[in-house]
Amino acid sequence: MAQRYFYGWNIVGAAIVIGFMTTGLGGYANGIILPHLADELADGSRGKVSLAFSMGTILVAIVSPFVGRHADKNSPRNVMLLGACLLSLAYLVLASAQTMWQLILAKSVLYGAAISMVGPMVRNMTVAHWFTRLRGRALGFSVMGASVAGVLLPLILSNLVTNLGWRTTVYGFAGGVALILLPLIWRVVKDKPAELDLLPDGADADDSTDDSALAASNAKDSEIWSWKELLKAKPLWATGLTFGPMICVYLVIMVHLFGHAQESGLTDNEAALSLSVLAFASIFFKPVIGFMADAIGARITLWAALFAQATAMILFASADSMASFATTAVIFGFGYAALSSMRTFALAQAFGMKSLGSANGLLSWIELPFAALASPIAGFVFDATGSYDGAFLVFAGFLMIGCLGPFMLPKKITAG
Repeated sequence: MAQRYFYGWNIVGAAIVIGFMTTGLGGYANGIILPHLADELADGSRGKVSLAFSMGTILVAIVSPFVGRHADKNSPRNVMLLGACLLSLAYLVLASAQTMWQLILAKSVLYGAAISMVGPMVRNMTVAHWFTRLRGRALGFSVMGASVAGVLLPLILSNLVTNLGWRTTVYGFAGGVALILLPLIWRVVKDKPAELDLLPDGADADDSTDDSALAASNAKDSEIWSWKELLKAKPLWATGLTFGPMICVYLVIMVHLFGHAQESGLTDNEAALSLSVLAFASIFFKPVIGFMADAIGARITLWAALFAQATAMILFASADSMASFATTAVIFGFGYAALSSMRTFALAQAFGMKSLGSANGLLSWIELPFAALASPIAGFVFDATGSYDGAFLVFAGFLMIGCLGPFMLPKKITAG
């Protein structure tokens, strides 16, 4: 019998577009508009603007456990719809900002709240609900949107900001979210396969092999963890130790690599192209990471990713040409490819689907010190020294500490 098309791949496709317009658009735009925000709103201080960005990350961490718990018990789709509305409003406020407090309102409060709802946490848990046996590769494909944005947007945004101004460009972000993202979530996204009388992975209910595998998976996925149980579980802290440094470095690269490339002698277009090369590499490597996770497990995959990112941070510190930046961006792209999909994969593997949102949210609290301090440290190091080199080397060391985390990741545990 011919294999029927599985609607879960529509969910993966929707997640790619959502990632493009949330994590991708916001992340890659930050570094390009940072110098303009600093000049107009913060007396030239990149550290102050980075601190405003970081306050948004803090808000995401604070509210994520509550958003995750709500998404576990209710509809992730409705959570994403509210998040998309807040995201469009955040861009409207940012585009019209005249003072530092208005920047904080836009990027710290509104943007932070929006990303907690329509960002990777809820988006990835929705994809994970649709797959069990193919979860690793489905997540590997679903997080490609941010990387596609990284390939297409840096050069485009750099030229838009140069020719139209950063405010007009950001007004365009608000319109794009309202006209594209909201209808997509409303029409395409479904919370779980059961809504369409389907089983995860498109399994056939009459297939005894698929049914037995599904039953085993459902037994684990049906476990419900309390916050107290999650906070006592070693895998949650191990995941935080692993991904905290990775998130730290991701934020530094998204906000400061463009400026670092400029200060290293690259033109605006060459600096933007470096970001595009990084993103293009991660597009290629994200499915690779997914297949690696399915085939050899989370531990080895994560060690490879951490080592690649650490190597890249050391090389970025000494890079001084387009060729060296591009080569290093490819290396970093492999490590970056593991960040979003492997985080969800590791948590789903440890805690099951019923508590994935709660685990993801509480993990944000554990990762908060890394996420909150990363970008401001790099910005203030630049303000003080005129260079990002020292900061990049410090963050390479953070990644080596993160290599301890996978040792404590088990293959399977049970609640309580």
